[in-house]
Amino acid sequence: MPRAPMQYNQFQLELVREEVHLKFYHFLPVFRYYLLVKDPESADVECLFRVNGLSTFTLGFAQMACMAIGFSTEILKMDFFIIFGIIAQCVNLFMTMIYFFTGFPEIMKSSMKVEAFQYNARLDMQGEFTRYKQVAKQYALNFGTQLPDSDLFEFMPELPSLGESADPGVLPSPRLSETVGITEEQQILLKELKHFRFVVLRDINEIAHLKLNLAPFSTQQLFEWRSKLMAQQIVQYGELAGI
Repeated sequence: MPRAPMQYNQFQLELVREEVHLKFYHFLPVFRYYLLVKDPESADVECLFRVNGLSTFTLGFAQMACMAIGFSTEILKMDFFIIFGIIAQCVNLFMTMIYFFTGFPEIMKSSMKVEAFQYNARLDMQGEFTRYKQVAKQYALNFGTQLPDSDLFEFMPELPSLGESADPGVLPSPRLSETVGITEEQQILLKELKHFRFVVLRDINEIAHLKLNLAPFSTQQLFEWRSKLMAQQIVQYGELAGI
């Protein structure tokens, strides 16, 4: 059942920022080492900057005030530990200024999202190409002698179904005028090859925003072109993310 359209007074009139949930390993001293070995997430950047700002405005200011009182009353003397504490507080102040007055944290979070997008896109393309080559190799090993040296019916727009032919066991060859017999296993492998080819064709036309006739080109070339187009799409995704 379709939902009724929302009224004007039901619209959200205020925009909220991304919700960030602090974990115990973001602020506990010993458990923070876990951040060095875990997979980084965009929320980790926001949490670390917030915890650093909290430390600067609480313990940091208290430590700097105690140092100032100690030096003014000549109770403290400049030694290694005092120098180390001053350097640590300078680093905390610098990180706090970056968080509140620059867009660097947002760039770091966006870069993680772009990296995740790039990784998943590359993983999907590698998986499809691997499966396509396995199917092509299996077809060549089992039925290579029954077909001419061609690109496995890739120049055909689509494979004819059993209902389109008077003889359900015959499939026309793209280069020979005669027909060859085709088994059920052979037909399954051909459908798999056609599936991967059509997936690449769809992706190329979708990314390029064009409807091109790419039938004369081999599936190997189409995989290469899609990879280059996907690299350009990743660059555009990064520009939208502000990188």
